[in-house]
Amino acid sequence: MSTLGTRVTTLGLADLRGGLHVGFDEGAWMTTSFGVGQMLIGVCCPYLGGILGVRRVLLLGIVVFFTSSLLAPVSPNLPAFLVMQFLSGVGSGTFIPLSMGFIARSLPTRLIIYGVAIYAMNSELSQNVAASLEGWYTENLSWRWINWQYCPVLPLMFACVWYGIPREDIKTEMLHHLDWPGMAYAGLGFGLLYGAATVALGSTPGPGDNGAAVAGWFRGHGGHVRAWLWLLTISAPLFATFAALIRAQLPAPHRDVFFFGAIAFAAETAVQGWLWAGMAWHGNQLQPATARTLLDVASFWGPVLTSTTVVMLAPVVLLALGGGAGLPRWLGVLGGIALAEQVTETITIFGRRGFISPGGPMNLYLGAGLVAVWLLCLGITVARKSAVSVSRVGVA
Repeated sequence: MSTLGTRVTTLGLADLRGGLHVGFDEGAWMTTSFGVGQMLIGVCCPYLGGILGVRRVLLLGIVVFFTSSLLAPVSPNLPAFLVMQFLSGVGSGTFIPLSMGFIARSLPTRLIIYGVAIYAMNSELSQNVAASLEGWYTENLSWRWINWQYCPVLPLMFACVWYGIPREDIKTEMLHHLDWPGMAYAGLGFGLLYGAATVALGSTPGPGDNGAAVAGWFRGHGGHVRAWLWLLTISAPLFATFAALIRAQLPAPHRDVFFFGAIAFAAETAVQGWLWAGMAWHGNQLQPATARTLLDVASFWGPVLTSTTVVMLAPVVLLALGGGAGLPRWLGVLGGIALAEQVTETITIFGRRGFISPGGPMNLYLGAGLVAVWLLCLGITVARKSAVSVSRVGVA
């Protein structure tokens, strides 16, 4: 439902704007507020699940998601609706990291592969069925069902979690060793960077837009594109530092393969930024045919980038599944799902329109989301592993 919520909200943005009587720029905050909530809670979930128990955190997330989804369509104004969207993101943002952790840790070994398969099938189904659902709601019911669609299903999910996931004791001793400032900074940092980047660009032109529409968009958003490139520029050294810290915790040759993939990932992302910023620099002189051609070149950044993510994922997944470097098996399972999706995502090279178009939803939402969640879990796992090692040295 977390994936479905993101996809349906994006597809139904025009209907939501019309229903709430807001303009194009104000409407961009609808999807942004939802995504910021997910990014904020995504950092905290592994910690909170380990301390309070997966069951408690999931139940609370379901209650928050249900309540905010129920109230959002009856919001009296846009700010109230955005608050409900943010809370919906916070509630649904607990589902992906905690569900994967439960599958890897709690299911019998012989059933893990089936749990992962069902989870992967659900992710693909959510991405593909969203367009049909959104269209059916607006044609036959109301735009309000874009939010209300979760309410009939969430009570069933609540019952499944209540009876299906065992209770766990609250580990109060872990609260004393928890890095609360680091968790808060990471959550706020990821959320604000996501919000800033999304608001800076707004709704970007896609493969279905003609050259005149693309050129017009770059003329009107030149400053926003350059602000996005600035965010991309300052994040590059941070990502390189992150990759170097991860590399230090991996054995050879896995660490070198991972680090090569990470650097190639950053380099290819910079190339895509150069193309966009170049078109925005002299947007008033941009010709429609040139704009459409250059955007097509930049769009193939999505499918080609999958090669670098595969190089990053593969060595760590193999280590985690084999129990190497002290990495948990659930991290390998999660990485295996992301790796399989990235390999499948290469079909976007041949796509023309819609979900599998180059640089389309499969690249930007499904693939990017899975890889981002895995990188976040990898960083948290390595940080906790390093903290335990340091504490043991201090005790010794």
